[in-house]
Amino acid sequence: MAIGFNPNDMELTPGILYWQPHGATASTNLGATLGTIKVAIKTNKAHLLADQTGSTPLDSAISGHEFTLTTEMPQTRDYLLASYLFPHATLEGGTPYDGTSPSAALQWNNKVGSRDLTVAGMLTMHPQDLPTNNSAYDMTFYVACPTEMSEIDNGPAKQSTWKVVWTVYPDTANPATSGSNDYRFMRRGNTSF
Repeated sequence: MAIGFNPNDMELTPGILYWQPHGATASTNLGATLGTIKVAIKTNKAHLLADQTGSTPLDSAISGHEFTLTTEMPQTRDYLLASYLFPHATLEGGTPYDGTSPSAALQWNNKVGSRDLTVAGMLTMHPQDLPTNNSAYDMTFYVACPTEMSEIDNGPAKQSTWKVVWTVYPDTANPATSGSNDYRFMRRGNTSF
């Protein structure tokens, strides 16, 4: 069966990121991104070898998975957004940003030994060219956490951004099949079935 040539199956659209923090029941639109959203999917494989065939692989077996999502967030003055990008930091004060001056702060304290899974949440990338109620081409990452490494460029020639990389972990709490080790990472498409 040939797939054929269909321009309707081609994409050229920005994405919108939605974040559902750990323990929350609803997701939040993270706002503007800059410099595209890059989704990296990698399946690691280990060669199966035998002395009799030397270094020639007889087969390969999946040895792990790596999923990351990389982007830049230009709203560097939004403390609520920053608290999502640095979930081990503490958001203090009142309104994160009231349009004229911040009335909150983000405090980084010693968190050695803190684990990502305690603050990880669900991250969804929705194509902007589709209505929000059409999730046919969404990318949903069930357990994601920002790496919490970033830089902010401050200067007159370039807009400041948070550079963010999200790491995706296996959803061990909700295997795809009951009682199995078939842990889910990501889904492209509607998550209702």
